Amino acid sequence: MTRANDNRGLPPDGREEGAPAGLPRGHRRPSWFSWFGLLSVYVVGGVLAHALRPWLSDLTIYTYAAAEVGGLVFIARYARTEWRTHPWGRHVMAFMVCLEVLFTLALSRRIFGAWPGLAEVGFLASATFAAIVWWRAWLQFAGERQIRRRDTAD
Repeated sequence: MTRANDNRGLPPDGREEGAPAGLPRGHRRPSWFSWFGLLSVYVVGGVLAHALRPWLSDLTIYTYAAAEVGGLVFIARYARTEWRTHPWGRHVMAFMVCLEVLFTLALSRRIFGAWPGLAEVGFLASATFAAIVWWRAWLQFAGERQIRRRDTAD
């Protein structure tokens, strides 16, 4: 028998005790999720990759190509938003453009082999990616400082 308002013993707002406020019930991490579960997925993936060993080179090219197309679609769609108006928007665009450069380099290396200047371009792209990662850390630190200032001002 089903009740019209069945919250399965949860409080009236539908959240488990201790769950963060403001998150709908469907956006909580499932109870079965754990680091062990994630590790298990990677182990299964490794076994599958080992079984597909004769085709891994071709499959790697296809996954690079899929990432390349997905990244281009994201950049094209994201470019039509107001991404320039917020520091995190600018960061996301820079991150995706840099990933596209890295995937393009990886894809070109897999398809065409080593070409003149590949090592230098790869270094510059990797250094740019490292800078973007540190930019992300700086944005996070700055955001945390703002929250602490706001909380202490109240």
